[in-house]
Amino acid sequence: MGFETFLATGDGNGNQIHAFKGLGFFLLRRTIFQNHDPLAERSFRHIVEKGKPDLIHTLNLYRISLSPVIVAAKLTIPCLMTICDYWPVCLNRGLLNPDSAEGKLCVDRSWKRCVGDCKHRKVGRFLSPFIERGMKHRVEILNNLIGEERVKILATSKAVADALGSFGLNRAMIDVIIPGVDPTLFRPGSKNREKIALFVGRPDPLKGPHIFSRIAQIVKAKIPDARFVAIGGYIPNSHVESLGKVDFDTLLSLYQSASCLCVPSIWPEPLGAIALEAMSCSTPVVAHRLGGLVETIVDGKTGFLVESGDINGFADKVSFLLQNQEERLKMGLMGRRRIEEKFDIKDTFKSYLAMYKRIARP
Repeated sequence: MGFETFLATGDGNGNQIHAFKGLGFFLLRRTIFQNHDPLAERSFRHIVEKGKPDLIHTLNLYRISLSPVIVAAKLTIPCLMTICDYWPVCLNRGLLNPDSAEGKLCVDRSWKRCVGDCKHRKVGRFLSPFIERGMKHRVEILNNLIGEERVKILATSKAVADALGSFGLNRAMIDVIIPGVDPTLFRPGSKNREKIALFVGRPDPLKGPHIFSRIAQIVKAKIPDARFVAIGGYIPNSHVESLGKVDFDTLLSLYQSASCLCVPSIWPEPLGAIALEAMSCSTPVVAHRLGGLVETIVDGKTGFLVESGDINGFADKVSFLLQNQEERLKMGLMGRRRIEEKFDIKDTFKSYLAMYKRIARP
């Protein structure tokens, strides 16, 4: 049983990519139309009625509302909804405590503090009634759809599924398929590693570039020849070499030559794909004990998990990997083996194909 696929995106082009857009105005999209965008529904419905699919698979509808899922339900087309982060229950998608900069999870299930008090998303307090009502309605919509088995929700990690459940979605009805990586693309290089601690990610405070800077300063005071290299954005620190955006070959080369990857995110990473990429290259990972990283990294085996806020502890683990080649090699090999056994992208494809076959129209 094979599937012919058609893609519908917000900015697509090409023969098999159909573009559809919703209301672009920020305040409208975040308030009145956050769950039902009439423009998006109309344009998506046109695509569906023309293509007559046996299955609709959506991926993170953060910017377009729940309209594609609603269209699928109205037309009685089976729908698979993959959720990659916390957008269904968190306005800023980060699920951080409104007062926290250290990765503490938000537990305010009333959404009353999502607007004026949450420093991670500054919008006007006058929007609070819209946000609170909209978020509660979103949970009701999704619970009704999954309860009637018109939509199947997949989370990309147990952390995401549990977070959705804690805010009222029916956790028992949410399955988990973790997106793997391609071990033939992300592959080990030389066993002789350089004293490089690597950071990969956009320069967003949630990703912890400021923490990486402080770790670099602490470690270089002890290991002057250590290098701290950042990919993805500029980190203003004399101890960090910021390369900005790089091509795949450069990224792979750094994964293969680094002694460790640092993931100092202050938010609970829904998965942390870069950790899987590094492990596939036999590179140990040091990360905060948050979110999906707990599911991929085995503490003391494929890297280290450090409590959020413990910068000195993080720096100690990085120093250990920079200075202990034998342990680093062991961890790298175990990381590579873990990818091959549990997070190979071929297994991800098989899991999705099995789900397609199970729920698609005959």
